[in-house]
Amino acid sequence: MLTLLLNLKRCSMPETLRKLGRRRHLTSALIRAASVATVLSGVLATSPATASVPKLSEIRNDLTQRNPGTSFQTLIQHWEAAYGADAVPSLIRLAADSKMEDTHRYIALMGAAKLGGSRAAPVIQTFLKDSSWMMRNAALRALSSLSYREAGLQAMSLLKDPALVVRSEAIDALVKLRPEGVEGALVDTIYAPSNYRAGKADFVPRRALLALETLEAHSMIPRLLPLLKRKQDPEFRKLAEKTIEKLRSLN
Repeated sequence: MLTLLLNLKRCSMPETLRKLGRRRHLTSALIRAASVATVLSGVLATSPATASVPKLSEIRNDLTQRNPGTSFQTLIQHWEAAYGADAVPSLIRLAADSKMEDTHRYIALMGAAKLGGSRAAPVIQTFLKDSSWMMRNAALRALSSLSYREAGLQAMSLLKDPALVVRSEAIDALVKLRPEGVEGALVDTIYAPSNYRAGKADFVPRRALLALETLEAHSMIPRLLPLLKRKQDPEFRKLAEKTIEKLRSLN
């Protein structure tokens, strides 16, 4: 679990803009609520009988008042035994609550994926546009675990996410989801200036090279050859050589 949280400071703005911001937030919330009702109605319609239907406050208390030593897996097991898929609507609503701590929202969304399965995937996909990098990261991880290929193209756009950790998670998700054009997008990521520090590759280009190996993307070899000229980054150049050699052996 990621422990870093975003600390966002509210910027001052004219009252007109403040009202507009609230209006847009409300509209977004209503759209997401409608998605939850539509998508999760299918989940609840097919879920087995459970001990009870949880109140939103019960799930919230499980998240916010849990013992620090309580693991994510323990929470999931508790919700599954007590509520089954009936917990999913509450978990999604809590995940969408921007007033909750991101760590709690993260657990709620992953819980919804675990208990709701593929039927919850469409609403989980909406979190790929969340303002929190942690929630975008959670959505990528959840959709990947559900093998929800319909989210592949949108996940591919997160290769350009401002958060490095999200870009990295997007690579892992794309190896699983494999949307059309993924190989070329990964090569673009390798060359993106945002993935270099002082002329040296961070772990995103490295991860992208490994992803190309997994995808057996031998058609990308010509585009990778310029990496062999990166004298200022010998370690990354060596990794690129290894990837090219492996792809050639597959051709």
